[in-house]
Formats: sequence, structure tokens, C-alpha cells
Amino acid sequence: MSDELPKSKFAPAQAVARAREAEQLMANPLLQETLEIMRGSVSRTWERSDPADVEGRERLYYMARGVRMFEASLRSVMETGKLVLKEREAEELRRAAEGVETSGG
Repeated sequence: MSDELPKSKFAPAQAVARAREAEQLMANPLLQETLEIMRGSVSRTWERSDPADVEGRERLYYMARGVRMFEASLRSVMETGKLVLKEREAEELRRAAEGVETSGG
């Protein structure tokens, strides 16, 4: 199973709006506190677990991985929105430069 996240299937305006929402979520203190509690709980439980409890430790591994994938998914949405904005800016600069070239000649 791959940790790779799928490419955006959203229109550019949607990708930017989703990026803003993801950024707001990641900046939310309650969400950050909850994620920290989850990470800490999994870590402490793993540290106290019996090394022979393979099934229990594996469950903890998947719980920790789920938290990381949740955060990675939000970061991916944010990065996609940033890329869309950069592409828009580059396109606007290209069009402006083409306008200068055609009108200046």
C-alpha cells in the first residue's frame, strides 16, 4: 500500500478554496491539540506495550500512520492550492509579457 496521495481532481478555483480551508484547519488550535494528544497516546502506549504483543503494536503502528496520513492529506491540499496560485501568477506574467511584446513592436 502506497502513502502517495492522489493528484487534485478539482478545478483551480476549488483547489485554492480547499487549500484555504485546509490551512485554517491546520492552524486550528483544537485540531493541533487533538493530533498531539493522539500522537502522544499512541507513543506512550507503544512504549509500555509488551514486545511480544505483535498484534497490539501493529495496531498502534497503523494508528500512528493514520494520524500522519491525515496531516499529509491536509498539507497536500494546501500545497496543491499554492501551486495553482503560482501557476496563475506565472500565466498572468506570461500574458503581460506577451502583451508588451505585441504592443511594443
